[in-house]
Amino acid sequence: MAKTNFVDGDPQQGVQGTRVLAAFLNKLFGTSGHRHDGLDADGSAAIDYAADTGAANAYAIALVPALTQYVVGMPIQFMAANANTGASTLNVNGLGVKDISKNFDQPLASGDIKAGQIITVVYDGVDFQMVSAFSPDYITNGFRNLVIKNNTASQLSITADGIVLQDTAGKALKVSGVNHIADITVAGVNGLDTGAEAASTWYHIWEIAKADGTKAALLSASATTPIMPDGFIYRTYLGAIYNDSSGNFKTTVQFNNRVFLLPTENVVATSVTAPASFTSQNISLMVPITARTATVIIGTATTLYRVHAVAGDASGLGGSIVPAGQGGGGTVEGFYSAGITPDIPLSTVQTIYWKAENPITNGHRLLISGWTY
Repeated sequence: MAKTNFVDGDPQQGVQGTRVLAAFLNKLFGTSGHRHDGLDADGSAAIDYAADTGAANAYAIALVPALTQYVVGMPIQFMAANANTGASTLNVNGLGVKDISKNFDQPLASGDIKAGQIITVVYDGVDFQMVSAFSPDYITNGFRNLVIKNNTASQLSITADGIVLQDTAGKALKVSGVNHIADITVAGVNGLDTGAEAASTWYHIWEIAKADGTKAALLSASATTPIMPDGFIYRTYLGAIYNDSSGNFKTTVQFNNRVFLLPTENVVATSVTAPASFTSQNISLMVPITARTATVIIGTATTLYRVHAVAGDASGLGGSIVPAGQGGGGTVEGFYSAGITPDIPLSTVQTIYWKAENPITNGHRLLISGWTY
């Protein structure tokens, strides 16, 4: 469309300026039908906007003044009243339902439109192409400032600045301001996904969300496939908690992917004879199957002192040497002398390998003080 070049007039020189008529000004600034018609780069007015009055997946708007026909290249904006749950359409001024596509010709997926989101679409002669796709604010490690701790013997407090979840297709969603209480005695949202509470069981902690951003916690005996409550399609794994033989959660606190325990609640072996070569030790009551490393406190339960070693497998992978330390004549947490390892890689799930030089008969003690995911 050709542009109008306006010319200033100069009566003294006899130069006539461009005449600007009321009809022209009304078209630009009045209410007589101005709109961005898409016929050139600038159009003839601001982009049309209206609030959606339709339903989820079937959006409808009424522009004022009313649009009389769809124009190729014409951009339109609307505020969605509802999040979408799949392929969606738009009807403008009753001119007819048109599909909304993304990435040129792909139908929308659940969560592409959020309730309250301003959507920009452009008519391509067949459908509306969405040019304002939702972009999650990604967090590289899956969560930021995650804290999980016991509230009571049956409840967990879960807080985080932000968590990234995914649906089964791998589509990501970020939720912010997470603050939940997960209760093992509650069924469903912010509780147990299915069945009744069981003692001596690991429960896995999930963050779940709906397409509209509604978020909650979920406890499940499954570390891979929790049973999702109705409407919740996004999830991410946060951690695990052990429900002991009395039906009480063990005392733990988790900061991001690191978990700290009360060592006295997690005694692996006490007053035992240590192996002289690397030997496996099951720690399935102390760390979940999802743990990748474990932190070990190891030492002697007698007044004799020995050097210990802890590793991730029988070859000594990722091993740590704990020197013999001389005690002060008494015990602390059952140890006369002890040391703590750095993170020991769990090459075999829920298993460490340990040994001692010159083992003492019934004289060694081993605790777990934490793990990482």
